[in-house]
This record gives sequence, structure tokens and C-alpha cells, in this order.
Amino acid sequence: MNRFLTIFILSFIFFQFGYGNSEPQDYKKQREFKDSFIINKLRIYDDNYNNSIDSVNQGGKFLKDLISYSKSKKDYNGLLMTFYRLGRSEHIWKKDDVKAVNYFFESLKYSELVLNNEYISKSYNYLGIIFYTNHKYDDAIKYFKVAMDTRWNGEESFRSAPFYLSGLSYYELGKYDAAMKYFTQAIDIARRIGDSNRIHEIQQGMAKVLVDKKQYRDAELLIAKTLTYYQRRNEPVAIAVGYTLYSRISYLENRLKKALDDGLRAYRISSEAKDITSHRIAIAQLLHDIYYKMGMTREAHQYLLEVQRLKDATISLDITSQIALTYSKYKNELERKQLNETIVMQKEKNRLAMIAAGVLGGLFLIIGFLLLFVRKERQKSEALIHNILPSKTVQQLKTFGKAIPQKHDSVTVMFCDVKEFTSLASILEPEILINILDFYFSKFDTILSSHTDIEKIKTIGDAYLCVSGLNSTPNHALSMVNAAYDIIQFVNESHNLVKQKFGQSIDFRIGIHSGSLISGVVGTHKYAYDVWGDSVNIAARMESSSAPGKINISQATFDYIQPYFKCEKRGMIEVKNGLKLDMYFILEKVDPA
Repeated sequence: MNRFLTIFILSFIFFQFGYGNSEPQDYKKQREFKDSFIINKLRIYDDNYNNSIDSVNQGGKFLKDLISYSKSKKDYNGLLMTFYRLGRSEHIWKKDDVKAVNYFFESLKYSELVLNNEYISKSYNYLGIIFYTNHKYDDAIKYFKVAMDTRWNGEESFRSAPFYLSGLSYYELGKYDAAMKYFTQAIDIARRIGDSNRIHEIQQGMAKVLVDKKQYRDAELLIAKTLTYYQRRNEPVAIAVGYTLYSRISYLENRLKKALDDGLRAYRISSEAKDITSHRIAIAQLLHDIYYKMGMTREAHQYLLEVQRLKDATISLDITSQIALTYSKYKNELERKQLNETIVMQKEKNRLAMIAAGVLGGLFLIIGFLLLFVRKERQKSEALIHNILPSKTVQQLKTFGKAIPQKHDSVTVMFCDVKEFTSLASILEPEILINILDFYFSKFDTILSSHTDIEKIKTIGDAYLCVSGLNSTPNHALSMVNAAYDIIQFVNESHNLVKQKFGQSIDFRIGIHSGSLISGVVGTHKYAYDVWGDSVNIAARMESSSAPGKINISQATFDYIQPYFKCEKRGMIEVKNGLKLDMYFILEKVDPA
């Protein structure tokens, strides 16, 4: 009896505390292993293929060959370093942030698997940069914070970057004290390592804050110092920023002739440098303000049009949506892998428990206790997984090791967003703006609840996305247009109420398209149902080409609903990149009889 009991106890300890706390050995080995062939190849790339657009095109094939090699060797370190370089190449040289985002998340995925803090930090920093350049400053700050908090050896040469970029993000949000705090931390790091270029970048950022805080003389000292540095290095974009700051100070002090001279000089330098960043938008906006204050309305209008043209060229809502979707897919893949490993390890625990039970054949009471314990632990694991995912998705994960996306051949997608939301956001208190959106979106939810075949997908800032027909209902287009009609009526009827309650009313524009899409489960901390595909993009184009208080539909949707609504044909309208689409405005309901 004592012998059997000893075997049981040893088996139980191994089962519960030995195997149960183990980690896949593949990950552990990867933390130590680095393929010298890949390291040498990456050094060749860094030395030869990362300094011009021509060399970058050649380097892309070089890196993709390394991806194939790394996958064949199951070398996670090789994959994370190569994907990171592909992301930098797409962002810096090819200006394709959608591809860059995908590559950075691939690098991040493998970096987190093998706990490579260097590339975790660098990948988060670059993702923050992409959010920043797309004017999503709150999101950028979150990514920069992870980059700052992730420590790794040799970090000093890199570490000032996320502090400096956090300062710029806080500046854009109008949080000047926070901006100066991060600028000060960044410049301390840059001075410690002697990074002269970063020091002057930070000083230019500090000058922007000082101008907004009306500390003009202190600002001018920093502007003069940075201009001397950048003129010596012949960096036209930074020079243009310096003259823009001079111009802004003169404008605020009502020295309009000097403001105009410096502003035009900044605009000329920026144009010659082919600068298409938000700096040039700021210069054009400033020139509009100067001309308007001088009473030269014709010139002011010319630069107002230039501001809008530059915004259309630089701001891409598609990119920021792609970032969010790619991040969700990346997190979903990691969490699915962890769930699968939990299930495999649980099965192995059960197998060991049965071995222990066989060895202890005569000890029925102990065996019964052991099986009860294992069953309860398994039930806890099952309950936890079911609490995270829908039952159908859990079953798919168990059966196939993944959640299976679903294609829908015929659905209708609606986008609804606020007219001139950016302008409203700049003049309204954040709390008021959120309360107004909550008032409208809550009512939209109520309206959709009366249409059982319409599924609200999500809200994205000021945009509201929903889909009809995911359950294969035949009248999906008519149902969606009816709901959109009710939404527009509600918005029009509630203008006075909203203005009385919040001091500001808003207008919405709606775009609708019918076609196919893919749905699936994505998520970060909580899984979320999402949709993507060309139909979603076209619906977004319908919305952006709509007008306040109007429902703009595509030809595909019109073909479904034309007997039930009177429509105004708008003809073929260009939406983006030369793409032209037939569009119609919904006017009123009609009796099909």
C-alpha cells in the first residue's frame, strides 16, 4: 500500500506542478538561438539596401528570400528581424503604411513569442509613428508608452525617440505641460549620448509649445538656434518649420507683413522640397489666416483650398482602420495559439492522470478523488474559454485549431459619420462632443433594433458601421435603406433639441453599398465580431461622397430598392485613385403599387 501511495504522490506532483507549468520548448530555444547565416545576411542588407528607393526595391526581394529561409528553419529571431526591416522600408521609402503595419505586427508577433524586447520596443515605436502621421495622437501615445516601458540592452541610442514623439503627440492634443515633460526627458537622453540631430528636433518641438503658450522671446531663441543648425545641414523641411514658427509669432503679434514674408518663404521651401507632411498643411493654414486678417480674401480662399487639397492627400482613414484591424487579427492569432496550447496541455494532464489511476488500481477512493479534481479543473478551463469566445468559435478552435471566417455573398453595408467632425472636435469640449455622439448613437442603436436582420458592427470615432443580411435575409438592402431613412429623419427632427441641450447640433451623412464581404472574430483583450472586404471600402466611399443629411447609395443598392424609394441619380463620381462609381441620393419613400 505504501509503495502504491508513493507512486501516486510522485505522479501527481509531476502531473500538477511539473508538466502543468511547462512552456513550449520551441520558444525557449529560440531565445538563445540566432542563425549566423541570417545575421550576416541582415548586415549585408543594412549596409547595401537601405539608403535609396532603388536599393530598397532590390532589398525587398532580398528580405523576402530571408523570410522563406527563416520559415524553413523555424527561426523566429530571423523572422522578427526581417519583418521589422520590411516594415521600415514600406513606411520610410515606399510610403505604404498599410503594408508597413502588417510587417510590424508580424515582427511583434515573433518578438513577443521569444521575448525579444529590442524588437518589441522598436515595433511598437514604429506603429506609434504610423498612428501619429495619420493624426491619431491618443493611439500613438499608447504605442509610444509600450516602446518606452520595454527596456533592452543598448537602448540609449534609440530610447529618446518615443519620448520625443510622445511630446509631439501631446502638443498636437494641446496638452502643453505633458508635451514639455516628454520633450525634457527626450533631450536629457539625447544630450547624454551626444545625439545632436535629435537635440535640435526636440528644441524645435519645444519652440512650438512656447509659441502656443505665448512665450515668444524664448521661442525665438530656440528657433534661431535650430534654423542655424538645419541651414548648415541643408534640411529644407526643418528650415520651413522654423520660418513657419517665426511667421506664426509675427501673426500673433499683429506684424502681418513680416508674418506674410516668413510664411511665404516657408511655403516656397516646403514646396521645393516636395514636402507632403502635415507641416505643409500648417503653413497653408497660416497663410490663409494672415491673408484673411489683411483683408485679402481672394488669396485667403486660395490657401484654404490648398489646405483641403493637402489634407485629402495626406490623411487616410483607410490606413488607421487597417491598423486597428491588423492589430486585432494579430492579437487574435496569439490568443488562439495560447488557447490551443492550453487545450493540448490539458489533454496531456488528463493522460497522465489516467496513468496514475491505472498504477493505483486498488486505491478506489484516491482514484475517485483524483478524477474529481481533474474534472473540476477541466471544467474551470472550459468555463474560462467559453467566457472569452462564443460557443461556435470555441468548438471551431477545438476541432480545427482556429476560428473560421465566413463569406457572405449578398449583404448591405452602411457607414454613417459626422460632417466636419475634425472642426467640431477642435472647438467643442471633449465631454460635450462625446455626449452628443452618445445621444445620437444610442438612438441609432434603438432604430436598428427594430430591424432584426441588421447587425451593428462597431463605432469608429465619429463613424457608425452596420451590416444587413449576415443571416442570408433576401431583403437586406431594403431593410438597411429603411433604417438609414429613419436615422436621417431623427437627426433632422432633433437639431433644435440637441442645440438646446448641448449648445451645438451636428449633421450626419450616410453611405450604403450592397455586395459580398467576409466576417469573422477578431479582438485584443476582448474578442469582437468584425467585417472586411471591398464592399466595406465601397460603402465608406459612398459615405465620404455623400452630403450632410443625405443618404448616398451605390448602383448595386439602387437595383434592390428602386421600386420603394424615389432617388436622384448623381451619375459617375470619382471617389479615390481614379475610381468612379454610380451614385444616387435617396429622396423619399414611394408606394411600389
